[in-house]
Amino acid sequence: MKITMLEDGRDLDFKYVISDPDPRGNARIYFRPPGRPKRRMQTPPGSAEFAREYLDLFFEYAIWASEREMVEAVVTKIGATEASAKRMIVRYRRHGHIPQKVTIDELRAEFFVGEDA
Repeated sequence: MKITMLEDGRDLDFKYVISDPDPRGNARIYFRPPGRPKRRMQTPPGSAEFAREYLDLFFEYAIWASEREMVEAVVTKIGATEASAKRMIVRYRRHGHIPQKVTIDELRAEFFVGEDA
């Protein structure tokens, strides 16, 4: 969805952002990536706060998607059930064979080097 930023007037395309009217016809903005439920965005579209909220939701989705890909790879390659694949990944993480989960703060720190995020 294209949204005009209030600070500089640029039109930016926010992936997975949709507009959906409520029962009264008011436009509501949601973040809805594939495979996840839609989540209402609380900040005004086009504001700096909106961009921060979008990044938080996008990073959260990216972390979920990478976990999902890892589980699917284990299920496909060795024929494990989804539950046993998740248990195996947790066990491997505990022993240091797979890096621990990346947090949103770590992603933000890597993304915004030298800036207060």
